[in-house]
This record gives sequence, structure tokens and C-alpha cells, in this order.
Amino acid sequence: MRDIINEVYKHTLMVEMMAKTLGVTDMPPEALLSVLRKEGLRMSNPNKVKVVKDFSTKKRTMYGHIQALFDLQGLSDDQRFYLRHILLIPDEGIPKRLFGEWLGTNDFNLVNTLIEFGWLKEDEVTRRISMHPFLCEVIASFDCPSFDKCGDFLERLRQEYADNDADKVYYRDLLNLAPGIFRFLEVNDTTQAFQMLKQIIGYLDNHMYFQTMSEVLTVMKDAVPLGADHPIETATYEFHWGVVLYAKMDGENAESRFKNSISCLKPFDEVTGPFASALYSRLAGYYMMCGNGEKYQECAECAASLKEKYGLTGTIDYEFDKVNSWLGSLMTNATNESFDLDVLVEAPELEGFRTKARESGIPTIGRDELQVVFEQVEPEELFDDSFKSIVAGVKNTLVDNVGEQPDEISLIDMLGMVFDATEENTKGQR
Repeated sequence: MRDIINEVYKHTLMVEMMAKTLGVTDMPPEALLSVLRKEGLRMSNPNKVKVVKDFSTKKRTMYGHIQALFDLQGLSDDQRFYLRHILLIPDEGIPKRLFGEWLGTNDFNLVNTLIEFGWLKEDEVTRRISMHPFLCEVIASFDCPSFDKCGDFLERLRQEYADNDADKVYYRDLLNLAPGIFRFLEVNDTTQAFQMLKQIIGYLDNHMYFQTMSEVLTVMKDAVPLGADHPIETATYEFHWGVVLYAKMDGENAESRFKNSISCLKPFDEVTGPFASALYSRLAGYYMMCGNGEKYQECAECAASLKEKYGLTGTIDYEFDKVNSWLGSLMTNATNESFDLDVLVEAPELEGFRTKARESGIPTIGRDELQVVFEQVEPEELFDDSFKSIVAGVKNTLVDNVGEQPDEISLIDMLGMVFDATEENTKGQR
């Protein structure tokens, strides 16, 4: 046994793997040592694999030993299939049940065998399975996952992000998975790669995971072709970098990214026009938060105009654009003396929007998520003290009141909450 330990450079993980191989194969230690010294070296890869052990870094040719274990343990194609998919999950692992669900199976015999052989670890308390980072690196060097090999798993995972349900008990696993899915993934289909990344980014955007979004965008730059020949991909990349920068309070560079995202879609057509409309809608919201009524109105009008041009007037988003255009006009032209909130709340434009929204089935936002949004509201420095005092009062009222709301709040009701809080804090100041 001492010779086997020396043969694998006393690497703790490899020693454990050798011990388990002896246990499951009934091979005498002398025979295993012979395989390591002959077959292991004969099959070894000339590429060096970086091994981290006991806080020091060494270069060792371990590929051959791992390959030899594959043969000695007699791993089946199905077991290798499972190992390949494990490369898509983060080092901290995921629940075994969830891994099976995304693989489309509830039979864990093969997984349990891989745990017995030492390829996988399972936490006895949390039932999370994982693979040692070194094993991931070595296996990926000769059997990396791809969209061809792991298509069903990746499609189920993509759908998880598309469902966009923040109440899922495993939302933290989706968050941890996001930046690492492409770590070992061979991108042999850039169209599928973009669809996957777009869903992930949308999930992170909706739930305000901006740090993780920046990591995923860095992955996207390497995985998906960008530039003039790929306008949708480039616009998605530019716009969401703008979202990240805005979250970091870098408004100037955020605005530049937003504008770049729309510019790269021009001239608009049946494909880029609807997407540009959606980006204009988001940009309108950005200008609203900045207090720039003129640009707020302009972007909302551009969004509505494109929806009209490309036959999207029956959507709730179109109604949002019209109301935003109207509110932008009010923001630009209103004064303390002429702005009457009672008139605004009762305006026929807003009532029409409310009716249309209810008919269309308005989406909802989680109470806890809304609480975070309200707590992050801060007035821009460019406003005078009187206006900033009103904003602070509205913020405090909303933060106090949101706890009394149901778990899911419709966006219409949220808008009503904002109007009510604004009215309460502007009495006597009109």
C-alpha cells in the first residue's frame, strides 16, 4: 500500500480512490500498483493537470491514473453519462433528488454506485451530491458535457430559469448554478448556448442578482458570438451590462450601455423591432427613476410606436408604454402648483390601463421582493430638499405598509400603493 500511496504522489483524494477501487474490485494491491505503473503511464495524457493539495500547487500527470480507474472499476456507459452531467453542477453540489429530476429519472442506483466507487460525495444530512474539483477537471479533459450529449438535462434546466419562480425551495441552487454551467460545457451549438444564457440572465435580472449576472455576462462574451452579425445577442449583452452598472450606481456608463443595445438593433425589422421595443420600455423605466421626464416620455413613445408597427398593440406591455408616455409628459410639465394627485389617480388614461391590465391577467410580485425594492429607493441628489423629503416619506410609508400585504401583490395593486403613499405624503404641498 505504501508504494501505491507514493505512486499517486500521496494525494489524499487519489489515495481514497485507490482504496475504494481495491474494495469494489477485490483486486490485490500488487495488481493495482502494476496497472498504475504500466497502464496508467501508458494511457497518460501529455497535458499536465493542476493539482491543489495541502494548500500548495503541484503539476502531476494524474490523467493516466484516473483513466485506469475507469477501466478497473468497469464503469458502464450509463455511469459515465451521470459523471458527465455532474460536471454541470457547482462544486458545492445539488440535492440528489433535484439532479435526478433534471436527468429525468428517480432511479438512483447508478448514482449510489458512483458514490461507493468514490467518484461522487453525498452529504448524509442534506443529501447533496458533488464531485471533487480535481476529478471534474480530469474527467472534463476527455469527456466534457455538450449540448449534444446533455441536451435533455440542459433543456430542463433552461426551463427552470424560464419559469422564473422565486418561491422555489431550490432557488439558491439555481443561483449557484448560473455562473458555472458553462465551466466545462463544450459549446458546440451557439444558438442553444444563447437561449440558455438569455434565460439565466433574465432570471437573475428579475430577482436582482446583479453580481451573479455580471459573472454570467462574462461567460456569455466567450460562449456566444457578438458583433454586427449578431444583433440580438449583442443587444442582450449590452443591455444587461447596463442593468448591472445601474445597480452599481454607475448611471453614466449604464445609460451608454442601454443606448448601445438599441443602436445595434437598427435598422429595425420584424425580428429586431419587437426586441428594441422591449428595450425602450426598460430604458423608459431607467429615465423615470432618474427623474428625467422628457427622456422617460420619449423612450415610452418609441416603445409604443414599435409595438404598433409590429402588431403588438394587444399586449399588456403596450398599455404600460402608453401610461408611461403619459406619466412622462406629466413629469415634464407638472409644477408643485398645478400637479394634483387626485386628478392623476382618477385620470381616464390610468383607469383604462387598470381595466385592460385586469382583463389581461396582470403579473404579480412577491411581497418580500417588493420590500427590498422599496427599501432601495433613494432620491437623486439633483432634486431639492423638499422633493427629497417627499420621496423619503413615500418610501417609509411603503416599507411600513408592504408587510400587511399578501404574499403575492399584483402590479396594479402595487401601483395603487405607490399612489396612496404619495398622496399621503404630499397633502398640503400641491
